[in-house]
Amino acid sequence: MRIPKFIGNLLSVYSANAINGVLGIISVPVIVTLLGNKQYGVFSIYSVLASYVALVDFGVTKHFIGLMASNRDKEKQSAYLQKAFGWYLGLSAILISALPLLIYIVTEYIFPLPDLLLTSLRWIVIFSVIEFFLAIPTMITQTYTLSNEYFRQHARFIAISGIYRYGLMLLAAWLFKNPVAVVAFLVFRRVFDFTAARFILPKPPASSWKPRVNFREFRTILAHSSFMSLSQVLQTTIVAIGSVLINRSFGVAVLGNYRAAFDLGSKVWFFSNGIGVLVFPVFSKILSDNSERLNLLKKMVRWLEQSWIIYMLFSLLAILLGRFILNMVKLGDEQIVLFFMILIVGICLNAHSNVSYEFLLADRRYKTVALLVSCALVLMILSFKFLSSIAGPYAIAWAWIISQSLYALIVDEIAVHNNFPSPGTNVLVILVKFAILFMTLFCLFAGLNFYPINIHIIAPVVFISGLYVVLRNTKVLKLSLK
Repeated sequence: MRIPKFIGNLLSVYSANAINGVLGIISVPVIVTLLGNKQYGVFSIYSVLASYVALVDFGVTKHFIGLMASNRDKEKQSAYLQKAFGWYLGLSAILISALPLLIYIVTEYIFPLPDLLLTSLRWIVIFSVIEFFLAIPTMITQTYTLSNEYFRQHARFIAISGIYRYGLMLLAAWLFKNPVAVVAFLVFRRVFDFTAARFILPKPPASSWKPRVNFREFRTILAHSSFMSLSQVLQTTIVAIGSVLINRSFGVAVLGNYRAAFDLGSKVWFFSNGIGVLVFPVFSKILSDNSERLNLLKKMVRWLEQSWIIYMLFSLLAILLGRFILNMVKLGDEQIVLFFMILIVGICLNAHSNVSYEFLLADRRYKTVALLVSCALVLMILSFKFLSSIAGPYAIAWAWIISQSLYALIVDEIAVHNNFPSPGTNVLVILVKFAILFMTLFCLFAGLNFYPINIHIIAPVVFISGLYVVLRNTKVLKLSLK
């Protein structure tokens, strides 16, 4: 039996992400143990800063992937890559020049830390900028790879890169027990990345490595990509804002516990981000053809309904087993356990929404996406402010659930609202999503001892019922994927 190309690509990406996910789950408790919760909190700031530095391309990378995916002419693709190369080099020069200002803003306003930790934070800012420059050759190669849908080669590269990435991270933590050393090892792994990319990924045309700098063209590109960039910045801010709020309100030690729980739970994003990498160029290609576009839209409703149920069942399983798993990996601190049990629901809702998010970006509805993500961010901040006096540091975890449940529901609705055969179907899908979310939260409250019902009695019943619904619709889902 021949496996459909999309499924084959998806399995390749998921296999690579599974390797990275397992390595990530193993590495978090080891590094927390080696560094301690305060130093792990400092190290976690690198993830936040690196995410923002990676976005200073103003959405140009994703813009070029979309353009190249819909136009496979090699000369045009080479011209796009030359522009991207010139853009990256220009941004690197700006970032390096702005380093003193960046260090001041981060240390004084974003992550104010005790004096003993400030030197470490300054070095982390410096390394985050250096990493952007070192990653440029790999970014060019990956842009070419993804736009031409060489997903299996990309999956192999991600798997191999992940192995030495986590290996270097663990080695640095073991040798030096210092967050700056761990960050330094992670940054200079980019040299290995480019070497691996040359052997594994398809080579861009030779002319792609001649950077072009044309400010008039860049203004045009930015006009198209600015709202996409804004959407990506806001999405990254949703991920990062919890760290900022926790550090400012409860200190770096609580930040370390929060990030330990968050970093474990967010490993589910290896799968959602994997499919996001896969579907964006595919969506960009399909949506440029009106006949294929209509066929895709008809399938989206079923995919999104199934995705919602599967992610909620995963979060329910994580809630049920969370305390046992965290104790097993030596992260049984009660604060980490409670953070994890609450956060995992919001994290899974965010993971689910990724397909609709990528769909709207591929459809170039950038303003809509920027508005939706900004509303989700504001709702998260307001929820934290309102709940912090009641729930303490756990307010950020509840804020994740509140903001991401509404965001995921609305972004799904906007992505597919024209594809329901009748208004009744629309209401039914929304009711199904609310029902599975309500049952998950009911089990979560039991697990947190909000009422005297044993979670180990009700959660399996809910899980098996939801799994039955998923399996019952498997045949329809398979037909949709053909």
